[in-house]
Amino acid sequence: ALDRYFETGRYKTEKTALEIAEYAVLVDPACSEAQRFYAFLLNAAGSPKKARIHYEAAVAKRPNDVRSLVALGRIEVEQGNFDAARVYLERAVKARPEDPEVHFRLAEAWLKLDDKGKAVSEFERARDLDASDMETRRQLVKLYSDARRYNDASRELAVIVEREPDNLEAVFALGACLRAADRRLDAIAVYSKASDRFPTVSRLHKFRGDLLRSVGNSDGASAAYEAALKLAPNDQRLKARLGVKAPETRPAVPSAGPSKPAIPPPNDYIGGDDLVDETVRGARLMAEADSTRERFHLAANDAVMEINWRGKKACSENGAAP
Repeated sequence: ALDRYFETGRYKTEKTALEIAEYAVLVDPACSEAQRFYAFLLNAAGSPKKARIHYEAAVAKRPNDVRSLVALGRIEVEQGNFDAARVYLERAVKARPEDPEVHFRLAEAWLKLDDKGKAVSEFERARDLDASDMETRRQLVKLYSDARRYNDASRELAVIVEREPDNLEAVFALGACLRAADRRLDAIAVYSKASDRFPTVSRLHKFRGDLLRSVGNSDGASAAYEAALKLAPNDQRLKARLGVKAPETRPAVPSAGPSKPAIPPPNDYIGGDDLVDETVRGARLMAEADSTRERFHLAANDAVMEINWRGKKACSENGAAP
């Protein structure tokens, strides 16, 4: 059965391995390895309920069969039985506490049970046991961000960026978390380094320009905006930051019909509660194409920077203190 199963692709199209594994269970139902292997094939063939029966049989013979316990935990999660999954996975952790995958699976069960604190503890344990697993770090980034632990999220993202140099999404997420943690100089350094790695991405220069302007480096901000504008020549917000005037348009020819009252131009600034509402609305609109937490943080930061700039501009034009 093993020889037939591990022949590449055969198990997906032939029933021979499954049939032989079933026969092995019938011949020796007390063999936990046979029960586990038959359960594995059943689950792979899309029969998780039947697989559960044989995994349970394997555990009945060997209570500390970690592979069967983890498999049962995953099946229970898929079936929506989250507390049952937790019980199996806690048994697996007790039997093999040094296994990072067991802690990872238990963390997933705690997430399904909406206990983020215990999920974080298990993901952190899995990370400590296997520092090379980037998926564990990604899960921690989401949970840290939800809890507004932006420094912790930045630490995990810095490792991801280092290990995955082509992961532009991780770069933006790292920059957003650093900005949210008010570590603007660190964020500037991240965007600057990434712009060398991704020379055609204008947003890296734009965000760096926003941060440079926020720390009072007007010359550096202008240089960053100019670099961004070369890559995105039609970006009106970049032109506004650099003071580039829009091309003049010819006046409209008056129509022969009855005249309509002119519509007053809208204010270019907002304040008070409207500012908060507009910030949230703008962030959601900018992030609607991608609902991930990292994108939302990125969009929210950008929206806040944009509205803050418009508010200051409006105040200066009206002679008021920003």
